[in-house]
Parts: sequence; structure tokens; C-alpha cells
Amino acid sequence: MKTSFDFFYAVPFPHVIATITVATALSILAILSGYWMAIPIAYAALFFYTAFEQKQHQSFVLILCMLFSTGAFLQIKQMRNNYNSQSELLHKSLTLQGVICQINNSSLAKEQTTILLHATSATNHELKESKISKNILIYAPTKRTFRLQEGQTIEISQIKLTKPEVGCEYESYLIKENIWASAFIASNKIIIKNDAGLPIHKRYFNLFTSQLSKRATSLFSPLFLGRREKNLDTVAMQHNSIYLGIAHHMARSGIHLVTIFGLLMTCLHYLRIRHSYRYFLGTLLSIGYFEITYPSISFVRALFMILFQMFSKMNKFTYSSIHALTTTTLIILMHNPLQILFLDFQLSFGVTYIIIWLFRAKYSKTVAFAPASFIRS
Repeated sequence: MKTSFDFFYAVPFPHVIATITVATALSILAILSGYWMAIPIAYAALFFYTAFEQKQHQSFVLILCMLFSTGAFLQIKQMRNNYNSQSELLHKSLTLQGVICQINNSSLAKEQTTILLHATSATNHELKESKISKNILIYAPTKRTFRLQEGQTIEISQIKLTKPEVGCEYESYLIKENIWASAFIASNKIIIKNDAGLPIHKRYFNLFTSQLSKRATSLFSPLFLGRREKNLDTVAMQHNSIYLGIAHHMARSGIHLVTIFGLLMTCLHYLRIRHSYRYFLGTLLSIGYFEITYPSISFVRALFMILFQMFSKMNKFTYSSIHALTTTTLIILMHNPLQILFLDFQLSFGVTYIIIWLFRAKYSKTVAFAPASFIRS
């Protein structure tokens, strides 16, 4: 006798997630390439085919793919509309007010500071005060910004915002990073309106680096906290790592989080902590480590996969790395579809898929032929 759950057992859930992820990725590429009209045509043809063949399970999966593709299309449209909005404020002398999100210093060719400002208002003598919510990149001489810290609310006068040419690759990068415009300031007046306190990741960065030498900080900061600053010490460290062949290990990636997490779980195992408490504590510490660092796309991928693994362990589900990676891919693409255009996303996810596939192929072959070695004639 068939039950109401037989419909869902007919198509395995991991296969559904994989199909939705592939369909969403192809839809995003078609939209960004300007061939978005091919998407409804392809879905319509597939839908009529499944309806004609009376394949109910495939029709259900196809509807899910259509919903996720539509969601990706709306997300791309919203990101572009947000980037193109309030263009009347560009190339005009403004008084800008906002909160400093991040500060990076460079002392190579010249001492320059890059500020990521979340602007909240803009005032012009021709226009009334405009309420905005935009991220703006500001380049300034370091000597003008030594008093500035992350978390402060500042006001900058006589600033002119600009954007790159329409259609260039840098424009896609700005949209992906949710950066609306950029500006260079030299003698502009900067007023600190409010000091709300440092964000948590900056507090821990100052705490750690205050106990280390300058050279040790140039090693610890990118390796464990994911923060890079362009100065002579970091460049020297980078050249030495290239000479020793360990340049990849000096760039904080997902493998660093996996290594730290593995060591942590090993320590908790030898401390004889119960499984449920061990997994719960590992989850909290992983999220806590994420909060005090500057995350990258590979770091976020590794974190999601660890969280899926801990969720499976705590609920006694069978964990599959390929299914966790596929679900993570779908989540990140739905949150920011433009990630698919950039090399960091392609390499991080592509190489991870290849590693998992090779491991599973090797493991399956080993398991298949292992019993034969124990057979005695």
C-alpha cells in the first residue's frame, strides 16, 4: 500500500538539491550573459515534456528549479537596481555622513588608507539632505586618517563620488561586494561625530596584535584572522612563502578552518566530553571564530559544511560531504548570484568538488577490493 511519502521517496532529496543547484547556476550565467529569455523557453519546453510523459516527480523538481531560478533573477535585479539608484548624488560636492566598516592601510608606493564607509546621509547645497544606505570606498592619505577607527560615525565635507564606466568588469565586482561608489579625499574636512566602539573582530585583532611583534603580526593577521595590509613586512613574508613553496598556506582559506576544527574536536574527544555536547560546543566555537575574523568565500564555504556536519551528527543523520557542498553552493548563489563570475568562487568550489569526487572514487575502489586481500585460498 502506498503512503503519502512515496512521492518524495521516488526522487532522492540529494538529487533534487543537485538538480536545483545546477539549474540555478546555469540560469544565473544566462541572465548575466544577457540570454535570460532562453530560461523561460527552456523551462516551458521541459515542463510540457514532463506533462506529456506524465512524469509527476520530474515535474515537481522542475517547478522547484523554476522557483529558485526566479529567485536568482530577482536577486540580481535588486542588486543592480540598488547599484544604479540615487545616481543624482554622483559628481557633486556632498557632505557625507556614515559609519566606518573597515580600514586598511598601505605603505608600499605611498602611504594610503582605504576606508569602507556605510553612508547614511548625503547633503548638497542644491539638494536637501538625502537618506541613503550605501557602502562607499574612500581612498585617503594615511596622515589624514590616523584618528579614524572602525565603528566611528564620521562626516566628510566636499566629497565627490564617482563610479566606473558602465559594463566594465570592475562594475561587476562593485555590485558583488555591494559597493555603490568610490571617492578620493585629500584635504577634506573629517569630523568624528560619534565613537560607538570597535566591532568585535577589530577588538580581537587589536588584542592579539598587541601581544605580538610587527613581523609576527604580519604572519598571524592574514593566516588566522584573514586581514591583509600592504606594507613591507607583509610583502617580505609573501615573498618568503613563495620561495619556500607555501604561498597557498599563507592565504587563510577553508582548509585552515577545517584544520583548527579538527584539532578542536580531537581535544574534546580526549577530554571525554559526550558526543552531543562536543558537537554543540564545536558549533559554537566555529561560529565564534567566524565572528572575530574577516571571512572569505572559501572560509564561508568551510563554515557551512562544518555546520551541516554538526547538525547531522547531533540529529544522527548520515552526513555526505558532496551533499553539504551542493547545498552550500545553492545558498551562496541565492544570496549573491554574482559570485559565480569570479575566480575565488570558481576555484574554491570547483577544486573542492574535485577533491571530494576523487576521495569518494578512491574510497569506493578501496572498499570494493579490500575484502579480496583477506581471502585465503
